[in-house]
Amino acid sequence: MKTLSNFVKRTLTGGIYMVAILASMLNFISFSILCYVLLLLTINEYAKMLKQKGIVISERKMGLAAFPLIATFIVCYSGSIEWLWLFVALFITGLLVTFSLELFHKKNHQMQNVAYSFFAYFYIALPFACLIYLYSLSQLYTLALFTFVWTHDTFSYLVGMKLGRTKLFERVSPQKTWEGFFGGLVATILAGVVFYYLATDDIIRIAEPTYHLWKWMGMAVVVVVAGTFGDLFESLLKRSLEIKDSGTLLPGHGGLFDRLDSILFAAPAVMVYLLF
Repeated sequence: MKTLSNFVKRTLTGGIYMVAILASMLNFISFSILCYVLLLLTINEYAKMLKQKGIVISERKMGLAAFPLIATFIVCYSGSIEWLWLFVALFITGLLVTFSLELFHKKNHQMQNVAYSFFAYFYIALPFACLIYLYSLSQLYTLALFTFVWTHDTFSYLVGMKLGRTKLFERVSPQKTWEGFFGGLVATILAGVVFYYLATDDIIRIAEPTYHLWKWMGMAVVVVVAGTFGDLFESLLKRSLEIKDSGTLLPGHGGLFDRLDSILFAAPAVMVYLLF
């Protein structure tokens, strides 16, 4: 009964989260704003997680991690690669300012704080920048990314709950099983087939190039593999910090970090996959 109650709570929370994401995809600006908000909320959770272990990084300073995201927005919105220099300039500026401000921090372990701040740039900020870039390529790619992650999360949970026997990575995440992983993988590949037909439909057709069926199925596999590693890595991070959830913002899921862990790995992986 408790398991069912938890599943209902997860479903309701996940539904609200999905509606917010889908609504933001109506246009490039609204999606970029949502990415910016999610970035700041995720960084806030990240800072609170570290604080529990005595590692203090300022949420305000980490707001500088939004620089690469803002620059990506300008580059994509302008449609000109000439603005790429702004991405590099703001990224480097954000890093230098973040490190310089540590000189005025009166706590100990300044270098440790700098290391965790630097880590957040690559682990949190850049994936959100990748999301904005993917949207600039096509709304359908972005929708597919989120749909594939949600599909795998849902079916791996359901299959694992019913048939799970063999642990996937017990040391890091005891609840995950190989049965759940492959059950979610099959469902996600089928979702990739659906997106192929959406992409080739005369009404919904995306901009060229229109990818073949194998390309969409491959994207589904990339999302599942990268997303699973992202999930496991966040579990490893939480274990190293000796905490269960990153926060309490999303009932049934924990914090926003817990919900976005797969996206943080999958977004850059999909971007590389589509480009090469």
